[in-house]
Amino acid sequence: MNDLRSYSERVVGLVVLSQQTSENKHPAPFSESDECPNALYSHYGAERQCSVTPAWNLHGAAYSTIEWPFPVVLIQTSDISIESELFRCYKQFNANPVDDTRCLIEIRNVMSAVNSSALCIRRESLMGLPIFESPIVYCDELNGVNILLSATNTTASIRKNSPNRSVSVQERLRNSSVVVLTRLDSRSMFERSAFASQGALPGISVLVSVAAHLIRQPAFQQLQLKRDLFFAFLDNEAFDFMGSGRLAYDLRERNLAAYTGVPLGWEHIHSFIELGELGLAAKNPLPTYYTLVDENVYEQTKGATDELREQLAAANERFGQISISRAPDSVARLPLPPTASLQSLLSSAPHPLPHIILADHAGPPLWDKHFESFLDFVWPPDSDADQVLLVLANTLADALHRLVVKDSLPMPASISHPTPGDLMLCFVNNVTCDLLRTFLSPGDLRFLQSLKTPIPAQSYLPLDKHELKISHIVSVLLMGLTGERTATPDCPAGAESVGPYVYLMGYYNGTEQCYRTLLDLAMRFALFRDGVPAAPAWMRSRLLPGERYVRWYRSSSLTMDTVSVSLGVLLILLTTCTALLIQKKMSIQAAQQKPTRIVEIDGLQRIDTTSVLSA
Repeated sequence: MNDLRSYSERVVGLVVLSQQTSENKHPAPFSESDECPNALYSHYGAERQCSVTPAWNLHGAAYSTIEWPFPVVLIQTSDISIESELFRCYKQFNANPVDDTRCLIEIRNVMSAVNSSALCIRRESLMGLPIFESPIVYCDELNGVNILLSATNTTASIRKNSPNRSVSVQERLRNSSVVVLTRLDSRSMFERSAFASQGALPGISVLVSVAAHLIRQPAFQQLQLKRDLFFAFLDNEAFDFMGSGRLAYDLRERNLAAYTGVPLGWEHIHSFIELGELGLAAKNPLPTYYTLVDENVYEQTKGATDELREQLAAANERFGQISISRAPDSVARLPLPPTASLQSLLSSAPHPLPHIILADHAGPPLWDKHFESFLDFVWPPDSDADQVLLVLANTLADALHRLVVKDSLPMPASISHPTPGDLMLCFVNNVTCDLLRTFLSPGDLRFLQSLKTPIPAQSYLPLDKHELKISHIVSVLLMGLTGERTATPDCPAGAESVGPYVYLMGYYNGTEQCYRTLLDLAMRFALFRDGVPAAPAWMRSRLLPGERYVRWYRSSSLTMDTVSVSLGVLLILLTTCTALLIQKKMSIQAAQQKPTRIVEIDGLQRIDTTSVLSA
């Protein structure tokens, strides 16, 4: 591919064909991401993060991050005849031409382009001046949504004395909150083609299943909790940890859980648990998951971190069927995976934080051979995958129950619905499943059906007036699965002040419905300092007006067109020169007359003006 890019003056476009058929259920290893993703913003620095053997992402080609000097388009189809017909046309009319026609492909996908996010924002500001009646939009911030679901009751009334009076203030207890998080997105160089079926989606499915189950448990319903529990779903993590960067900002500014009257801040965090890559646990002999930590931070937070591991071990002993263990000593001191959101959070935290990452790998490499690529559309990888995720979800839910409820009691009931397998079915293989039909709008369902692919974990521009990806689906599911439908379809007036809840409009069985929820949604990811975007501030280019298409057709060859045009121009020039020459010659001849003579007629002299053309 590097050779192809180096001859860019001879290449005007690249078409990638991807056949999604039953015979192509195990495509060859390929990743559009780097061998060391997110390295520029690693907690450890790029050199230490990437100086590992083997590489973190063995099959990384970096195609989604390099600059392409020509347009590249992806055609995903189940029609196996397209490729054979295309090559047949090429061989017949291009390689071995029988006439002057050729097979041609035309790509039209014109976008605006700017040098940097800062330049783009500056242009946007200029275009916003009143002198521009119809301003041009060059770029947008990345879309998406960070989601935070809370189960909280550990607040205390304290007295703060002022010079004149004593004031009662509610405050969240320090070190009182456990945050369980996972990433929501993936990345591809092609629009709506980062599917993450073996990457991010298993972690998303496990956490949604665990959250929906725990919120319905008696201890959570009755608020018999000794710690607060938050479930965080972070979007745009594939773009240099923008999602966790936004979470760190919200913790610093106390923007989260404000509806409770006691916003969440850094000082309230007891510990983080992150769900990393979970879909490809190796059997040794049981499917094995590892609890990864940053060893330097662990040395300072042993007590709280070991408590997390002990509760997981107790839950693992209860459910069995999988193994949860520490990373082997040979890899324990390696950096955390470059996909881990905790890298960004550990860098931003004002003090060392207890944490663990649950992952299906102890160190490099990542097991997903199609990490962040359009080929990551296969699930399940084997017949036991859904059952393994269910056992892991029950184990995690039980550990969290022991960690946050009073008396550290085990979870009374196992997960029944939705299971991680139910969610993976909806996300990857059946977008018209009952779960999505219940909570999605009819328009969104029709749009997902029209894609004929798994639900994408990345979106770019709102094509067809729709911009929908996995983060939007998860927010709707959490609203429906953990919220309560109000008595009337409409939300109450002044809903923001009606109790410690957030009221959101959604759907239920195809009709609009208001939900009373415990959700925080953050939809902006670019942070600014003094009006300038702070790195990393990814922006996206805007499509220019007009139709986008890839067209395959038969037409006259470029050589023949060139010859025909050249010959036509030559004939026009020759005709013009000949016409000018003839016109000039005729003008000269027409101007010649016979000499004037005097003749006598009937005794009178007259002037003879008769003229004749010379021979």
